[in-house]
Amino acid sequence: MRLGIVSGFVGLAVLGWIVTERTASHPMTPLAAELASKHLLYGEGHGGALELVTAEPAKMGTWFHGRLGFPVHLPSVARRPERLVGGRISSVADSPAAYALYDRSGQSLSLFVTRRVPFARRGWTERHVGGAEMYFASLRGVALVWWEEKQVDRLYAAVSGGDEEALVEFALLCYQGEQSRPAGAALPVRLAARPLAAPGSPRRRSRRTRAS
Repeated sequence: MRLGIVSGFVGLAVLGWIVTERTASHPMTPLAAELASKHLLYGEGHGGALELVTAEPAKMGTWFHGRLGFPVHLPSVARRPERLVGGRISSVADSPAAYALYDRSGQSLSLFVTRRVPFARRGWTERHVGGAEMYFASLRGVALVWWEEKQVDRLYAAVSGGDEEALVEFALLCYQGEQSRPAGAALPVRLAARPLAAPGSPRRRSRRTRAS
């Protein structure tokens, strides 16, 4: 019953955001709207929507595995400003997802892990960060970034209402699977952000040719 009520609120929030933003010059994608809405619902509620409260990544990962049927490896945040608060089972694009909530100096940071989402790249901005291919968006002060772990068909998304550079640090920590830099260290040099080419554009076709 509680899950149904929460899902209903998420659905209304996503619908409202999509209707509002469709009139903007750069309308959001449904994936961005869903992630931002669930971050606000779960992450800004001070942990009230969590199903397990724990500061131990290994315990949280085991709990996810038992309920989702696939391993979820959360990053070690020892000596980091982020602190794991807990998590719950959620969904992304109608697929079951792990949701973990972190706190960074009083700022909520959400991490979603689910299966890869078809057409997820549309409407996002691609950047290469520290060797990782990541996709960015920003909605009304909420910063979003996602990336894929293609070998195991997983999509990871990190969302925060705080500083984007802090979000990128955390995303790289997750991507690399280990603590790669101390808090406050400089971020790696990034390539210039570029919008994704439309499907079937010459650039996309040339990329496929080089990859083949």
